[in-house]
Amino acid sequence: MDNGAALPGEIPAGTRRRWDAAMAQLSDLVLAAPDLYQRAMALVGQIASTMRPDCTDPVSLLAAAGRAEAVAAAAARDTGMSAAGLRPDLIAAAALSMLSRELTQTQARRDRLARLRAAGEHGPAWVLVEETGEPGQALPSGYRRIDVHVPTGAAVIASIEPDETLTRPVYRVLRARIDPATGILGSDADGGSPAKEYTDRQAWEAAQARARSGQRG
Repeated sequence: MDNGAALPGEIPAGTRRRWDAAMAQLSDLVLAAPDLYQRAMALVGQIASTMRPDCTDPVSLLAAAGRAEAVAAAAARDTGMSAAGLRPDLIAAAALSMLSRELTQTQARRDRLARLRAAGEHGPAWVLVEETGEPGQALPSGYRRIDVHVPTGAAVIASIEPDETLTRPVYRVLRARIDPATGILGSDADGGSPAKEYTDRQAWEAAQARARSGQRG
């Protein structure tokens, strides 16, 4: 049984966790068994390519999930790629994780565009177009918000992630730019400077304010 309720049209949280855990298990092979990892990811990509046309939203992805293992077996057979040492259920779940993330990214772009358009010419200069998590409860799952300057498309991405010990938060602020036609985030005009890190929330919030003050409506 899945843990976590899902609204109609959403993938249950427990299902997403299982799929993502499968992808994480394969990622662990990159150093331990690089050849096996390459074969695994090639199969994952082939499965995703085969299923993608029929998985255009969470409902259709869930409906197709039951045949992912059969698609995995067919992919190995059709490509002549050995599946030795690879669990079909793990490969199938990793492919579903890939497709699920793609759908999430697509929906996020649509939501960003909708919020930008809703702001219009006479709305506020800065608009919050995306937010996940709670800043006061960022451990262990993290937090992210994206604020966009409507007239220019300049974006400020603020995030909180656990450190390597999973016990302390790492605060980051990154300047980026959003494509007003697609909602896709890209590098800032300065060439994409790396995210700046902060050790406490107060400094992190002040950095966001400074980043936004560089663009005024």
